[in-house]
Amino acid sequence: MHSALAVSAFLGPGYTALALPYTVGRFFSLWFTTAAVLAAIGVWLFNWYLVLAPEFFGLPTLITVISNVASLMTPLELAPHFFRWFQVQPFYNGSMLFRYVLSGAYPKVGLNVGILLGEWALMVAVLFATSWIRQATILLGIADVAGWLHGGIFFHSDIPYYKDTKAALSQPARFPRRFAVADAPGDTMSLREGNLGV
Repeated sequence: MHSALAVSAFLGPGYTALALPYTVGRFFSLWFTTAAVLAAIGVWLFNWYLVLAPEFFGLPTLITVISNVASLMTPLELAPHFFRWFQVQPFYNGSMLFRYVLSGAYPKVGLNVGILLGEWALMVAVLFATSWIRQATILLGIADVAGWLHGGIFFHSDIPYYKDTKAALSQPARFPRRFAVADAPGDTMSLREGNLGV
């Protein structure tokens, strides 16, 4: 919404002569374009944050920001062939939609909207896989809830490391052969009802 408000706040005196009239429909078009771009980038980064340790959070953020801003800085049609891969970046497609909404230029709305929605749908599908990976690493004791890896100085988890659990289970159990469990009605600990005195 901030970008749509910024456009309406900074309209120059010759705006209507140079571009299309800024109507309520164009305001909401810019608002939803910005929301679609930020959703695509946000889900993309969130997928990385789920599978990386916190000390590596800067890497995908840096790569994402630099590549998205680079797609806006130069006309990709004039850039070498390698840089045309940047046409799939959300910022590029959002800027093309902005150009169309404000001036009517570059009428490839279907392509840009399709790429943005496709990126968003793909990242939501990947989100299920990265969420499962994150949950598995937590339950195996490989990482804690914050994402710090086992053996690191910031790691803190009550869940035992899976290799330590395997080693403990491979040793024979050291329980006495016979033990009595008192389950009288007055006990605070009852194995029959599952009340462990809590």
